[in-house]
Amino acid sequence: MTAIPGDGPSPGTIRERDPRPVLLAAPMSPAQWVAVAVTLLISATDGYDILAASFAAPSFAVQWRLTHGALGVILAVNLIGLGFGALFVSPLADRAGRRATILGCLLVVSVSMLLSAVSTTPVLLGLTRLTAGVGIGGMVGATLALATECANLRNRPLTAAVISVGLPLGGLFGAASAALLLRDHSWRSIFVSGGVITLAITALSAFLLPESVDYLIGRSDGRSLLTLNRVLRRFGQPELTVLPFPGSGPAGPAVAVRTTVFGRELRATTLAMIVLNFTQMMPIFFFVSWLPQIVADLSFSPATAAGVSLFQNAFGIVGALLVGWLARRWPIVPLAVATMIGTSLSILLFSFLPHDLALLKAGAGLEGFMALGCSAGIYGAMAQAFPAASRSTGTGFAYAFGRFGSIVAAVLPGVLFTRGWSLSQVAGLMIGVSVVGAATFLIWNAAIGLPARAAPQPPQT
Repeated sequence: MTAIPGDGPSPGTIRERDPRPVLLAAPMSPAQWVAVAVTLLISATDGYDILAASFAAPSFAVQWRLTHGALGVILAVNLIGLGFGALFVSPLADRAGRRATILGCLLVVSVSMLLSAVSTTPVLLGLTRLTAGVGIGGMVGATLALATECANLRNRPLTAAVISVGLPLGGLFGAASAALLLRDHSWRSIFVSGGVITLAITALSAFLLPESVDYLIGRSDGRSLLTLNRVLRRFGQPELTVLPFPGSGPAGPAVAVRTTVFGRELRATTLAMIVLNFTQMMPIFFFVSWLPQIVADLSFSPATAAGVSLFQNAFGIVGALLVGWLARRWPIVPLAVATMIGTSLSILLFSFLPHDLALLKAGAGLEGFMALGCSAGIYGAMAQAFPAASRSTGTGFAYAFGRFGSIVAAVLPGVLFTRGWSLSQVAGLMIGVSVVGAATFLIWNAAIGLPARAAPQPPQT
């Protein structure tokens, strides 16, 4: 094995040293924390984009005289795009790289948000929401993979929780900005704000976001070695003369998905994560998507409805971070299951609250605390369940089916409300679905469980 010509060792270079065990064991460098912070901002575009239509919905529903059923379709097309993006775009991150996939998807989301602002019909708005969803879904697996791969072993559960905070953080900003914008501007201003902010995050990511060390080590070429050494310098590690484990990483597009996430070793894990995401995202996104409209239907203004969502997302951030912090010491599975139960009970409680604004805010905050804590637990489990070579693909597939569950949660309640179902009846249906997911998760954990969190070992020479 020889070094790549023109990329000779610098002082302090260790030949054929695998830097991953050192990065996993050592305290995180400032550059690693910056990378995690940037991925948090990226994931916040998910929260803003999903909820942008929800905040704007009471206004454009009146403008275009939409029924609850038609409104549910517009809310769902974005989730359809999220699912397809996670299924067909997210796997590119295991082949073309985490960073390139994220930057491309951010650009798609930015343009789509701006086009949503100038849509003149429900059909055009639906099309732009669809393309925005494809971009968001395409980068979610790569974002989770890159963030956890930039963290050391101790902070990986916390990092996964931080990424899950992107949803309430984006929603929190979206709710606050919507409440202000809707006082003096039309619903279109919500999408203009989102598009401009996402463009700014795209530019910031191009400068500050590194490529994953795990991904680069799996690529056996000189260009990857040059990029890897740049990342190692930023992380305060010595450079390499050659790539460790040459040829052991992703083999490229020729490797079919069925040989990785649906192969013998990962099939049960992939299916369990799919069921978990589908069943838990249904109640979570039912509440997220329909909360502004539910509050507006109680004779509150659209701005007031957005303010209730503000409480949901603010307390959601606290819940997600608390679960991530606890997961540094306690197993993630019982934490996730506890918050699943809490989410179901809080949705049921909200459905019986009197029409008092203070109580509605408190109920929304409790649901957000539990629901985003649940999301943090699911993100943490997925980050540990899949190996690096298929992490973006596996999490992307699970996320895609979670979004398909979100589609059902956006459309089905509209149909049921139109047919006369009460909020408590719809909440009961969502709770039943959640119980199925929690049971599946526990069975999988008893039979297979998460792999031991051990650092990879270099080959013996």
